Amino acid sequence: MPNRPFLPPQDLQDDIEIADAIESCAESYGTLSDTSIRIVKEQYSVFEIVRHIEKRRINISPDFQRYSVWSDLQRSELIETILLEIPIPMLYLFENELGEKQIIDGKQRLTALHDYISGKFTLSKLKLLPEYIGKSFNQLPPILQARIEDCQLQIYVVKPPTPDNVKFYIFDRINRGGTQLNQQEMRHALHQGKSTKLLQSIASDERVSYFGIAKHDSSRMQKEYMILRFLSFYLYSTGFIHVNDDFSNDINELHSHVMKFLNGCDDQFIEQLRLHTIWSFYYVFITLGERAFQSIGSNSRTVISLFEIILHVFSNNDVRKKIEEGLKDRIVDIVDDYKIQVKSNKMLFSDNKTVSNSYNRTQFANEIIESIKHA
Repeated sequence: MPNRPFLPPQDLQDDIEIADAIESCAESYGTLSDTSIRIVKEQYSVFEIVRHIEKRRINISPDFQRYSVWSDLQRSELIETILLEIPIPMLYLFENELGEKQIIDGKQRLTALHDYISGKFTLSKLKLLPEYIGKSFNQLPPILQARIEDCQLQIYVVKPPTPDNVKFYIFDRINRGGTQLNQQEMRHALHQGKSTKLLQSIASDERVSYFGIAKHDSSRMQKEYMILRFLSFYLYSTGFIHVNDDFSNDINELHSHVMKFLNGCDDQFIEQLRLHTIWSFYYVFITLGERAFQSIGSNSRTVISLFEIILHVFSNNDVRKKIEEGLKDRIVDIVDDYKIQVKSNKMLFSDNKTVSNSYNRTQFANEIIESIKHA
């Protein structure tokens, strides 16, 4: 826990209602009913790929993969493979509606090729071509330089309007050979933009660490996942996000829906949402303390269902007014009583990944808000 006192956000003197900034926000996304799947096979030379990377047409460093790095031996073996004219495995890219491409399988291979041609490392520990150990790209004979640059890479590009559930399936299948990506890492890869920046900004705020959330593995985006849970809960319960009758009951689809929605919102709305969330953490802390999201009798574990419910309760302006009126002790008693009810109700307490379960928690949170308003 940080040594500095828990301070309210200083960027804004008063928490502005999010509704004030919603007018110019993009409309809510509808249900993804289009089941079209577009997977196109393309072929590029290494020279072309390196040029696309340098011009930022292909993103080879998505945030969710930055913790994984090949060794010098692995990079050198790839170059040796190409020099021996042995085909390398297929690569996979996702392309968004703007034509921007992002690597989803083959990041280390493309990075190694780019770095070698750029002179960032020399070859080492080669078994079949030991005479080139210690050589940079520019030190290779011209015929071998050309062999690397002319090497043809086979690439599958997953293009719009392929729906997210299909992309998740593809993502999961092709990454099973390495570190298994969790749902939030997949979402982060598929929906980069304002939503990912917002989640990272809130998750990295020092106030969040007061609740032990920072103890989660930051490289696997657990903090971002929890913040997205709250934002989805908040936007859904306040009517900013609408779920159609034919919308899937899978909570992961709702989370993707929210990230798309946020990517289409203007900067003012995003900033107000960030501040509103940070203020919610502030009011939770000054009222309930660092164990706010733990069940009664628990000493450590943050319960996601309580995290969603309580943070939503303290995002309400009427609840905040009661805190400022000096009713903290009464609010603590009310929240503790409801915590007991949550723990005894499996539908509320368990982390069921369904939209209907989230709706039930929304109703429960609103009940707590009403109790506090009439305290």
